[in-house]
Amino acid sequence: MGGKVICVIVTYNPDLNVLGQLLDRTTPQVHSIVLVDNGDGINVGQWLSLRNSTDVTLLPLGENRGIAQAQNVGIHWARERGADQVLIFDHDSEPPIDLVPRLQDALATLERRGEKIAAVGPRYINSKWRRYITPSPFAKFRYGFISQCFPDGNSPYVPVDFLIASGSLIPIKAFDAIGTMSEELFIDYVDIEWGLRARQAGWSLYGIWDIVMEHSLGDDVVVVFGHIFPVHGHIRHYYVMRNAVWLCRGSKLIRKWKIGIAYNAFRRFIAYSLLMPQPIKHFRFMCLGLWDGARGKMGKL
Repeated sequence: MGGKVICVIVTYNPDLNVLGQLLDRTTPQVHSIVLVDNGDGINVGQWLSLRNSTDVTLLPLGENRGIAQAQNVGIHWARERGADQVLIFDHDSEPPIDLVPRLQDALATLERRGEKIAAVGPRYINSKWRRYITPSPFAKFRYGFISQCFPDGNSPYVPVDFLIASGSLIPIKAFDAIGTMSEELFIDYVDIEWGLRARQAGWSLYGIWDIVMEHSLGDDVVVVFGHIFPVHGHIRHYYVMRNAVWLCRGSKLIRKWKIGIAYNAFRRFIAYSLLMPQPIKHFRFMCLGLWDGARGKMGKL
């Protein structure tokens, strides 16, 4: 398919060794890289200078403005420089060395079918969940609930309702039609909301089953009746609950998606309230998130 690919990497006080590996793997695959730094601790600019990363443009935000705004800053930068497609990464992803050409091939094949493709992306193995080493399946809403989905055996292209942003290849024309990320969410549900907004606008998203990358998601994991839940700190659990409520109350998503988001948030609330260290703290922050979501208090906590 070809086309100019610009990579947007969002960092927040990253592990510099992991970030260096990401840059090494990605640089040969794309036309340019813009690194949008959300952190206020680690001096990423100084590290880039010492590393002599002249092919990477750094856009420091000076503070944590949320992953959605950081992604939008990078997307705008890529659009201004004539990108045909944007490849998005978090700083803690480890893509394969042939990720971009394989995603571009998939995108071209799907577009030849006459579909409007919003995004294609790989499966991922959570690098922090070493005891759960099976790559993740993709997700789709069925009967109002979020369900795992798999290829049908004839094609590695799996139609989905959303993808994790990291590792996704997105045509600029999709952003032009659908819009960029919802900054009021700040963090959590950002990629889900964008994917559902794309689907509602008549665009398709596909997971590519035979492409797998490593990606760090959460600090740990809890398992409840066979269901795996990523575990974050209490602040992140605030955003999980707040944004779920806001999407169910304040967004224009269709009803079946809202049911699925609400059910998933309910399961997480129970799991995090019962199984987390310092459960009272997590319970309090999740309740605050539910309250703020119900009254429409969005943005940064």
